[in-house]
Amino acid sequence: MKDNIGILIESCKQMAKELLIEFGEFYPFAFALDKKHEIIPVAAYEGEEVLSVEKEITLLEKALRHSDRNLTYTTVIICVDVFTPNSNEKSSALELRVDDKFYKSFNVYIRYEQSDNGEIKFEEISDEVLGNLIYFPR
Repeated sequence: MKDNIGILIESCKQMAKELLIEFGEFYPFAFALDKKHEIIPVAAYEGEEVLSVEKEITLLEKALRHSDRNLTYTTVIICVDVFTPNSNEKSSALELRVDDKFYKSFNVYIRYEQSDNGEIKFEEISDEVLGNLIYFPR
């Protein structure tokens, strides 16, 4: 089941990269993985143009629950653009809020840098680190 988490982490990194290159930032977004291993993008919209990040996350959580009425999702992930302390400076990072039916809920932080030419480089996460993520519950 850790493979499911890895699949969704890679999907989040790819989407975040596209949004960061085009817009320089992004609002939270979500993906789900169903029993057939299909990746399903999940969106939420309440009619307001600009929402707070926390309100958007709440809407995504509701949308994930609503869209999974048939209990077909095995893993869901919400991706948020955040700043995380790195030494004495803040650094940009993806906060990945993971819920998996086989593991407890947990967060993963992946730092990234954007070069002057706009290229996005993500911090590498080893398989060993990914294997230990279940020990960092939310």
